[in-house]
Amino acid sequence: MALIRGEKGHYPCPICLVPRDQQSNLLRFHTLRTAAHTQEIYETGLKLTAMEREELLKSESLRNVAVRDI
Repeated sequence: MALIRGEKGHYPCPICLVPRDQQSNLLRFHTLRTAAHTQEIYETGLKLTAMEREELLKSESLRNVAVRDI
């Protein structure tokens, strides 16, 4: 959950990919968020420039989290 942008993101739900403007529509089914899909998006972003990566992650309501070696 630490990767999502929250209520101001395009997809604010931590469980599914419901668009922000459709949250009140309970008659539709939305694709669930999965770790595999999130990892795929993140790995795709690693091959892009910092600006392109931010745009990709933002479009999916994700945040870039840098991993450092300790």
